[in-house]
Amino acid sequence: MSAFILHDHYFDPESGRISSYFCRLFILVGQESLQYCILDTEKNTFIALADYRLPVQAKSQEIYYDQLDKLLGDEEKLVKKYSSVVIGLDSQWHTLVPLSLFDPGQVLKYLEFNFSLPENCLVGFDQVSEIDASNIFGYSSGLKDVFSRHYPEAAFVHRSSALLKAVREYSQVDLDQPALYLNSREQYIDLACFDGKDPVFFNSFPCRTKEDVLYFTLYAIEQMKLRPDAVRLIVSGMAEPGSDVYRLLEQYIRTVPMAGWLDSLSYCPLIKQLPANRYQELFALALCGS
Repeated sequence: MSAFILHDHYFDPESGRISSYFCRLFILVGQESLQYCILDTEKNTFIALADYRLPVQAKSQEIYYDQLDKLLGDEEKLVKKYSSVVIGLDSQWHTLVPLSLFDPGQVLKYLEFNFSLPENCLVGFDQVSEIDASNIFGYSSGLKDVFSRHYPEAAFVHRSSALLKAVREYSQVDLDQPALYLNSREQYIDLACFDGKDPVFFNSFPCRTKEDVLYFTLYAIEQMKLRPDAVRLIVSGMAEPGSDVYRLLEQYIRTVPMAGWLDSLSYCPLIKQLPANRYQELFALALCGS
């Protein structure tokens, strides 16, 4: 039995009657979590979502892979056959390269220029056409082996590619006021800003306290030469209205709305009961193709 614990789940009552062959599966795997959602391709609507967490961090990568393998082999909805599977990987080793400068034969060198990579590190890349860039990322061969055993034809993408596509969509909604997007996740935050279709700022920062979140947010605002009283900080992910980190951000930044639903995607009524700011990266994997 896997050590992963079901933290949250939402299933359309009709989802059990829909053949998985007419659905797409999207999996977002983190350092201590696995989330998945299912898209009914006939209605182009998300019909299921589940969020699994490890109660304590695994003592080794091998133990983590073993627990992940058990979850993928035991969970009822994860063992079904789907028309396509997209797996979003969370990796600290990733960098953006403009398409005009990108050479597929140099992907390892791009990463090695920015990071000291571990042994047995595999390298992949996503084309993020919305910003005319390639997102190059490294990930462990052990992780790929686990997923390839269960989904041999799955597509692997980096979680930040999905996030960038989501932020790019948001950035086209309201252009009257500069907006910075903050995505909160496991011990990290992502900060992104667009000017029209062009990314102005994108980076990820390790954050263990609410003060860390505030510091890096104000740092990003300063880097973009904006003022806290003149920027909208749009928040998605784990930060919730009324939380300690949210109240701290409100003390320094005048406008702090929560992210809404992605208009290009559809959700069943049960999932729509969720706060729209949650699981943005997971849903946005559907924007990454298959």
